[in-house]
Amino acid sequence: MLKLMKYDFRRNRDQILGLYAVTLLLEAVIWILAEVYHWENLSMLVLQAVTYFSAAIFLVVLACRTYSTNLKSYGRKLLPLKTYYTVLSPLLLNLILLIVLIALGMLHVAVYGWVYPDILPTDFWYIAFISVLNLLGAAMVFLIALTFSITVSYSLPFRSKVWIGIVTLFVLNLILGLVEGKLFPDSGGWMELAFRYNFTSGEYLNPNGIEAAGKAFDIGPALIETVFCLILLYTSTWLVKKKVEI
Repeated sequence: MLKLMKYDFRRNRDQILGLYAVTLLLEAVIWILAEVYHWENLSMLVLQAVTYFSAAIFLVVLACRTYSTNLKSYGRKLLPLKTYYTVLSPLLLNLILLIVLIALGMLHVAVYGWVYPDILPTDFWYIAFISVLNLLGAAMVFLIALTFSITVSYSLPFRSKVWIGIVTLFVLNLILGLVEGKLFPDSGGWMELAFRYNFTSGEYLNPNGIEAAGKAFDIGPALIETVFCLILLYTSTWLVKKKVEI
């Protein structure tokens, strides 16, 4: 599997490294503009977060394209590999790339915190750590659902594969949302918790003028989403082995 991940990385290396470079460049531009136009700390932090989030979305899209290309690759079919390697290798590579992107973001924030000691909200690192875990969980759930939708679209003998994938993804999200809402109406999954944070700006709150608060983790929805992902991975592996044709 490591060889497959290495091959996929080499195939997309220019785009991946270019994405990291552009992201860091945009962060530098935002920093300069914030200094020149005297933006509020909260405004700058929000723009920084949006930039990194956009880069993460690009990595997820790239992983889906890589998976789709692998499914259509005749050469990949000829390799003496276990079927689940084809399903898991793009997912694991994307997870590593997301962790690298998050590490760059944390390093970036650490530099800000060193240059401007009062720029970070109260309890920022705790909130950031919990949010990163929730974001990684949400990204993997979403990506596994996407790869399953792609697999379903390639396993059916219809031409409108894009629409089949979209409908499959919609149905999966609907089912997961209904199950979680029925079993845990007052809780949230990884995606919801990753963004369930309150940032309030005002000098009356604390010395740096920004306060952050949020809920850390809900074990029930997390277990539901974990079982959901395992079922999708198993089904995707079976479809790739039995139904998907070049």
